[in-house]
Amino acid sequence: MNEAFIRKFGIALARYLRIRHPKGEVHLVIGRDTRESSEVFEKIIAEVVCPYGINVDILGVVPTPAVSFWVDELEGDNALMITASHNDASYNGIKVFNGHGEKQLYDKEEMLEALIDEEVPQDELMNYKKCEYVFLQEAVQGYVDNVLKAMPKGALKGWKILLDCANGAAYETSRLVFEALGASLVLRGVSPDGKNINMDVGSEYPEAFVKAVQESGATIGIAHDGDGDRVIMCDEDGEIVPGDQLLGILALHALAKGELAKKTFVATIQSNRGLDLAIEKAGGVVVRSNVGDRSLFQKMEEVKSNIGGESSGHIIFADYSKTGDGLLAAIKVIEAMISTGRKLSDLRRDILLLPQLTESLKIEEKRKMSEMVILDAAIKNLEASLGSEGRVLVRYSGTEPKIRLLVEGPDEETIARGMKALKEAVHQELKVVV
Repeated sequence: MNEAFIRKFGIALARYLRIRHPKGEVHLVIGRDTRESSEVFEKIIAEVVCPYGINVDILGVVPTPAVSFWVDELEGDNALMITASHNDASYNGIKVFNGHGEKQLYDKEEMLEALIDEEVPQDELMNYKKCEYVFLQEAVQGYVDNVLKAMPKGALKGWKILLDCANGAAYETSRLVFEALGASLVLRGVSPDGKNINMDVGSEYPEAFVKAVQESGATIGIAHDGDGDRVIMCDEDGEIVPGDQLLGILALHALAKGELAKKTFVATIQSNRGLDLAIEKAGGVVVRSNVGDRSLFQKMEEVKSNIGGESSGHIIFADYSKTGDGLLAAIKVIEAMISTGRKLSDLRRDILLLPQLTESLKIEEKRKMSEMVILDAAIKNLEASLGSEGRVLVRYSGTEPKIRLLVEGPDEETIARGMKALKEAVHQELKVVV
């Protein structure tokens, strides 16, 4: 991801938008995280697309959910978030949204990607009136005001919260929201310098986060990733609350208030079976989607659910946003605490998770799952031995050369044996990088 590629991407994006909107002006919205390269890429894209008759609203540094909010609010045609999320400053990437604030569908992304290496006709720009790019001054405050609709101002007076923004995109917005809610804040990761995003702070460094919460004496701790679409939380005892327990707290609270549409919560195939059991006991239903918040939202639309989430901390409240929002998720957990009068350490006990082991093995090359008969046999044998008391999940990472393994079962000894069998099978089928 360098300047030359970004220029090619910008031209491809402009041509893609023109294929979909051949006449008149087009509207693009761009947000970014705090990386040095993000600001450079933002300017390049804006300058490249404007000659194609595409107006650009530049949001500046905002979390990913703010981009989703603003493209819908401004009735834009597409939006970009320039970010590499939880990765360090040497990486970068681009998230693409449609005009409704939803992650772009795969077929549209494939269409856009195909244009990147296509030769551009020399006279192409003669067909368009050059537009301009402007900076949306109210980008931060507009998103903050939208999130504040979820809770009355001043509602957190007397609360002490440790807030860790990973020196990333949420460093300003999350602080403003919690200050408006009246909370006393202990701040970490709110001094971005272009190079320190996710550097020893934020959701990728839970041990440092926990230590900071314990030393602060805060009621709870909240930590974001680099682009602010995800959250991890720490209870008053200084313990990280597993993502599936956060999901359970949110689902059970919405069920109790009659606010979970169709009484249906959407989780991914990665979530613990204990989440299902807790929600089903309360009269709800859990539907599973593939991994990724794009797949999650599509499943939510399909079953007409308004709340869903991943155990990684991507949580979607469709009544407010169409993508994961770490700040909103934290506020909703706090709402459950206030409504029930219970501490976070107490609420999490309502969701008893089954013992689970996960492993990610780096591999040289991905083979088709259907070709790996040894691994297939190991999976089937393990599933048969676990029966209804557990489950097995084996899948490739969508972004890295890794195979991910998950074993869930009745006790630690059983799942440890199962994981060992799976890993041995993987080593026989694939070249694992040590």
